[in-house]
Amino acid sequence: MQMESAFYTDQAYLRKLGVEYVPPIRFEQVVPWMCKAVLNPVLMRPTLERLRMVTPRLFETLNADTIPLFGLDPEHVQEIYGDPATQLVLPEGRPEEKIADILDRPGYYAEIVDSLRRELAERHSHMQRFRELLEIVES
Repeated sequence: MQMESAFYTDQAYLRKLGVEYVPPIRFEQVVPWMCKAVLNPVLMRPTLERLRMVTPRLFETLNADTIPLFGLDPEHVQEIYGDPATQLVLPEGRPEEKIADILDRPGYYAEIVDSLRRELAERHSHMQRFRELLEIVES
């Protein structure tokens, strides 16, 4: 199997469905592209989610000027980001209502995202990792 076939996208079919197709972008353009949207879904492969893996994708969206919408287990989201983040989880039942609410009240959800950014910056800063490393070395 050639690499291109693994990433094949039927652009004509997507256009027929009314989906805008944007060609792949370079890695360094991911966050700027995400900033163009009000909200961005955060999805993971089922195996990675089941294993509770934490990938860079889980933080890229928080780095962008957008609202993440987590298509993940609420408990996993809570473990990574804390309780406020569970308000950004796409529910299994009536997910369209959550999307509509985010679009109706982006300021409310932006405040949640800002609080998550502050918490993550405090808990996962280079200085915090350095302190933890010092504790390990000194013990």
